[in-house]
Amino acid sequence: MHQLFRVFLLFFFLQTSIPSLQAQRFMAGLSGGLNLSQLDGDDLSGFNKPGLNIGPFVNTVLSDRWQLGIELLYSELGSSKTLGDPASASLEKIAIQAVEVPFLLRFREWKFLLAGGLSYFRRINSKVTDYTGQDVSDLVQLQDNHLAIVLGSAVFLQENWGIDLRWEKSLSNWQADPNANRLISRHLSIKTFYLFK
Repeated sequence: MHQLFRVFLLFFFLQTSIPSLQAQRFMAGLSGGLNLSQLDGDDLSGFNKPGLNIGPFVNTVLSDRWQLGIELLYSELGSSKTLGDPASASLEKIAIQAVEVPFLLRFREWKFLLAGGLSYFRRINSKVTDYTGQDVSDLVQLQDNHLAIVLGSAVFLQENWGIDLRWEKSLSNWQADPNANRLISRHLSIKTFYLFK
């Protein structure tokens, strides 16, 4: 995790401290919005767990159309019970707070961006609540490290800001207990972004 943070800081330092390179090779910005998430395997359905998704990003410009990006995000994931879920579901809510580091390849055409890549999550906190409202986090152990696939698209509404929509799905299991149901995360992110000029 420290290595990823150092790489991000290097990209950000180059972006902000070398003006001659800024216009040609690097772009930095901020993004922020919401995750709508769920976990497959907990008997709860629907993208009913909203959470924050916010942080800085740096893109390396490879050509007029291609960019390589890295981000450092605070991301909230999990699942939440609703009236449509079965009464037999033993959990009320799973709330995960994580540092998310997406590595994305982006393709730009006019005002539109398409992106794909991998995202690494490092869990910093979590809370699991059962159907009675009790905290059962000690009984449902979650992994500290997680990996997901990312697909997304964005549109520039003006020269330096726009809207970003992403879909992410687990490539690994959040569940730490090998004998328990797998917990596979899926979430949609809806964010605005701002590019520094």
